[in-house]
Amino acid sequence: MGRLTHRERVERTLNFLPTDRPAKDLGSSRVTGMNAWTYRKLRRTLGLPERTTRVYDLSQFLAEMDLELLDALGCDFIMLPLQILPLELRRAGWKPFRFWDDLDYEVPEHFHPRKTSDGALECGHGYPWNNACRKMVQGCYYFERIEIRTGGIKPTSGGISIPHQEETDWSFVKPFSDEFLRAEESAAIRLWNETDKSIVASATHSGLGLPVGYGDAIGWVMKLLTDPSHAADYMHKEAEALSKRSEGYIEAVGKYTSVFVLSQVDFGTQKSELFNPEIFKNYYLPAWKYTLDKIRKKAPAVKLFIHTCGSIKNLIPFFIEAGIHILN
Repeated sequence: MGRLTHRERVERTLNFLPTDRPAKDLGSSRVTGMNAWTYRKLRRTLGLPERTTRVYDLSQFLAEMDLELLDALGCDFIMLPLQILPLELRRAGWKPFRFWDDLDYEVPEHFHPRKTSDGALECGHGYPWNNACRKMVQGCYYFERIEIRTGGIKPTSGGISIPHQEETDWSFVKPFSDEFLRAEESAAIRLWNETDKSIVASATHSGLGLPVGYGDAIGWVMKLLTDPSHAADYMHKEAEALSKRSEGYIEAVGKYTSVFVLSQVDFGTQKSELFNPEIFKNYYLPAWKYTLDKIRKKAPAVKLFIHTCGSIKNLIPFFIEAGIHILN
């Protein structure tokens, strides 16, 4: 077998065909990325010219990969750049910023952290923001989460109070605007024409995980167990909303992309699944299958990718049944 192009190699890899070598990825999604400090050192080690590192994901402090480094490593995938960045920031320009190492980085224009009395940096969602949700102390390599728990289970005189939302209060993702979809399509076409790498699209949404308004994981699982019809209705409505959003997105970029990242939700702990696998089978599997079936009809050639941390071996059969192609 002769040397394959990046896209040929990925196409054969994703369809279980022989290749000249394994396909390689670095940074084509938020869950396969590299910390900006490490990225700067890697460029230096590879002998690449010095340049200011761009941090597109401030919560994880991830560097945006440049084509020069991807080519040096022989990577086969490339990210379709996110327009909606983590911490609800927009790709609306970049500015220099110095962290505790006194080196310049490029950060989103609307990143405006607040320095605390101990020298740490705090930031919130969007711009402007009121409540801090992330904090980077001196010497830390990313912004740690500040836990803000609301709506969880509460002890009462008669036992515990389990979170509840009326159906009229449910809130789900909306379809992307035509303006957003055309911008994504243009970006995908540009990458397709300017590189020979396989494009990975994410669209920043991470669906069918822990819903908003039902507290933390414990509160949501308690709801699943004590009010199953309510929880099943919620999951189906969420699947319908995510399907509509994903269908519009994949219709815009599907012909140029090889992989679509559907979910980045963690379903595992260090020792086991976050909850009983039967719960996933009964509630999540139908919702995922509904969503994935809709996406596949729009773009049957695109492979569907999920990420989840933790020990999730007992969920893998359900991932396969739902139609997931790639598990990270």
